[in-house]
Amino acid sequence: WLKHCWIRPFLLAAPTSTLHAFLCRVCAMLATGRLFVSLCAALAAPAVAESLALAGEELHCIGDRAHVVRYSLEGPPARDANLGQRVSDLKRVEVALEPAPTRSTECSPGVGGTPSADKQVCFGANQDATCTSAKADIPLPDNIQCRDCFVGASADLYAKVNYSFTKLYDVEVGMRDVYLRTAASADIAEAKAGTPISGSKLLDSNQTIVVLDKLVGCPICLRMKISVRVPAVLDYALHVDGQMEAVAGAEVDVHLGDQAIRWDYIKGWEQINNRTTVLVKPLLSASASGHATLNVDLATSLLVDVDDIIWFRTDAKPALQLKLSPSGSGSAIKKDGQMCIDGDADFTLSHEADLHWSLLMAHEFHHWGPTQDFSWSQKDALHKCAGSSDRDETELIV
Repeated sequence: WLKHCWIRPFLLAAPTSTLHAFLCRVCAMLATGRLFVSLCAALAAPAVAESLALAGEELHCIGDRAHVVRYSLEGPPARDANLGQRVSDLKRVEVALEPAPTRSTECSPGVGGTPSADKQVCFGANQDATCTSAKADIPLPDNIQCRDCFVGASADLYAKVNYSFTKLYDVEVGMRDVYLRTAASADIAEAKAGTPISGSKLLDSNQTIVVLDKLVGCPICLRMKISVRVPAVLDYALHVDGQMEAVAGAEVDVHLGDQAIRWDYIKGWEQINNRTTVLVKPLLSASASGHATLNVDLATSLLVDVDDIIWFRTDAKPALQLKLSPSGSGSAIKKDGQMCIDGDADFTLSHEADLHWSLLMAHEFHHWGPTQDFSWSQKDALHKCAGSSDRDETELIV
């Protein structure tokens, strides 16, 4: 009724206190019950805490890797500064987590670590401190030991969010300069000859790693939370013919470059990625005679989750088909009397993302993928004979 009322100009121009008093006087004249009395009390009540606008940046250390959180926030002060507020509690948010390598000396070293401007954050399963080797053997059924089974992913994380009270403008999340290193080799000395062996093993990577859980921009105190998961599953199939003492497998190093996803309200989804390079290296130490086949798949995911807004997943799957024999096979030159490993290699890369932002009546729910955007396969990609020097190994870069 206010839109068509003849006193509308007066009401809009009046101070807040005058407007409250006028409406309460009208309510009092029309009141016939408790409903109007309650309405008057509500209108006359003091206004809620006013909105604040803050902008700045803060240093955050992920391990000994420096990151800067830049923010521009608008919203009420946090009721509890220890708990902070979620992104969905504020009127306007523009926040970004970016690597800051020039400030890495400001981050204290971790236990047994040393600050380093070029050391990336490492995530994975059964990886050692260098992110390039296994920290322990993994027992498998049928008396098999996985000697070099690990996944190590080193990268710099980043995320950006920009929205107002009524609209999500854009959001971006991803990883920069990603190196993915995986390896698997089986000690088959105790494997039973003539009996096919196969199985799956979930590596110790299914836990959620919280890399950022920080209050920024106090007294508004936005709680920004980013977590990472690196689930990895080893699938293997082994068949041994004869008596053999061998540790055989392969190592796969992949440089993924930058991997990210962006969404904005005009263009929608946009994938950000670079050219992928793959390096395959055989692993072998063996004696005695016999033949064996070993197929290994190590499916690995890198999942980055920006709490309550978006997650982005990169799925990598290296697959190896290996053969062991006294003389070897394939196109490479073999040495008589040596145990050799030869094999084919495959690698696929796919991505998936989910946006789930909601604020009062405004929301954006969108899903993208999964989509496979890289595939590589090479026959006779691997060759190594036991006791050979590193120069005799076959390494392939694509």
